[in-house]
Amino acid sequence: MGNKQSSTAGTGSGGKRKTKKGGESEPATAAAPAEPANTPPPPQVEEEPKPQGTGDEGESKSYESSNDIVEKNVGKTSDLPEGQMKEVEIDGDHKALLVHQNGCFTAVSSKCTHYGAPLVKGYLGDGRVRCPWHGACFNVTTGDIEDYPGIDSLARYTVKIDGEDIIVSAVK
Repeated sequence: MGNKQSSTAGTGSGGKRKTKKGGESEPATAAAPAEPANTPPPPQVEEEPKPQGTGDEGESKSYESSNDIVEKNVGKTSDLPEGQMKEVEIDGDHKALLVHQNGCFTAVSSKCTHYGAPLVKGYLGDGRVRCPWHGACFNVTTGDIEDYPGIDSLARYTVKIDGEDIIVSAVK
């Protein structure tokens, strides 16, 4: 009657074999997830070279020319007592909030990013200034927004102490 026996030993796939045309058999393989044939390789991310003058120096950017930077002596260290802040003019386009806290002088933008409230009229807490109008809160060292409704962080300015003079730098 032509009974065929099939051997299933050693196939490793549940004992079943695939049969090709012509009666030949080959071991079955587990189905692997198919990847699209035209998949592009993952993008390679290259870091841009870090400009000189950035890092722990307190500067936010490096500039090719000193003509891009405005430096202004905004007063004496004795003019601003510990735990106080005041608005200072750097040039016609820039005003900064100068803060003296924990023995350090820092400077950030003088207006809130929400509705432009004068931050000098706000509340100075431990490392933060709170907007007097709607309560947005900003870090006085980094300018980072720490509480809403502020829309963005504040600009940060470089402060140098030269003897008793406080010098604030800004980009034109």
